[in-house]
Amino acid sequence: MKLSIIIEKLENAFPLEDAADWDFVGWQVRSKKKDNEISEILIALDVTESVIEEAIKNKIKLIIVHHPFIFAKSIATLANNKWKKELLRKLKANNINVYVLHTNFDKNRFGMNFLIAEQLKLAKIKYFDQEKLSVVGYYNNLSLAKVVANTKTYFDFDQVKVITKNLKAKINKVIVASGAAGDVVELLSKSDSTKNDISLVITGEVKWHQELEALDKNINVLVLGHNMEEKFVDFMSEFLVAKVFEQEKIKIQKYFFSKPIFC
Repeated sequence: MKLSIIIEKLENAFPLEDAADWDFVGWQVRSKKKDNEISEILIALDVTESVIEEAIKNKIKLIIVHHPFIFAKSIATLANNKWKKELLRKLKANNINVYVLHTNFDKNRFGMNFLIAEQLKLAKIKYFDQEKLSVVGYYNNLSLAKVVANTKTYFDFDQVKVITKNLKAKINKVIVASGAAGDVVELLSKSDSTKNDISLVITGEVKWHQELEALDKNINVLVLGHNMEEKFVDFMSEFLVAKVFEQEKIKIQKYFFSKPIFC
């Protein structure tokens, strides 16, 4: 299948204009051959040396990732980043394309937050904020300890961070915000009426001062780490097979990073 056709279908489903203003999505690295015939795709959370080596080994010419490799409008910003400069050199030397689906994927009705909320068995899921970077759904009076156990099972995590004063707290209304959700914690902290209605925030990251604020304001937060977003790999693989490839036989390589080691 032509590279241009694959990208056209992705952009029809996840429009670039849906991305947050601060985000950098779409093409990040283009090979000299602008419209390669693609027979295999590598999907990963991020671009790293090991991801590139996997692509080179399998002669893959398209890498689709969730997190932007270059978080700026110009590659000139890499001038002082030797690691990324070397990654960029390898990509270009091997004619490998890199395409990013970040907040335009997160915001989508069939994107990251909705999919995670559905997999965690939340009911009545809808957008929580106007930016559409988080969703809200409902449990029926589950204990926080049970929610934590279920979440660890779904993500296959050995440990997670729980910011709470009471693991026996009853959980009903839940916000899911993959990535970082410190701004959500701060919003709840400022609004007693909103805070009292929310039982739990599930996210990848909050800053230390936001953790303290959550504890002070009795806001339960389940922090999973950014590797919670590796679900992107499976979600995107399923989407490509169902909605993009049609009858085309294109191989998909999934790349998962090693889990953190807790000592």
